[in-house]
Amino acid sequence: MIFGYGDSVRISPAAPQRFRPGAIGEVVSLYEVKETDSEDQLGVQIGTVLIGIEMSDGSYVDVPVEYVCSFDGDDRTNAKAR
Repeated sequence: MIFGYGDSVRISPAAPQRFRPGAIGEVVSLYEVKETDSEDQLGVQIGTVLIGIEMSDGSYVDVPVEYVCSFDGDDRTNAKAR
């Protein structure tokens, strides 16, 4: 399942540190890495689908889709991988 603009999401605790595991934010972009320059800069392979996530503090991170979970506001039970 693909996430949509404005969806609330949580970054999986299993994500590498550079992706801010456990952080909660909103989807602001979705794209596939298609160029070698982007691959080198982002540290992911060409073909990886990235979700752009904006945090409540205004910070932003691109996260591979496999590390993004839906989030509906209940911090204890409702972060479920799609």
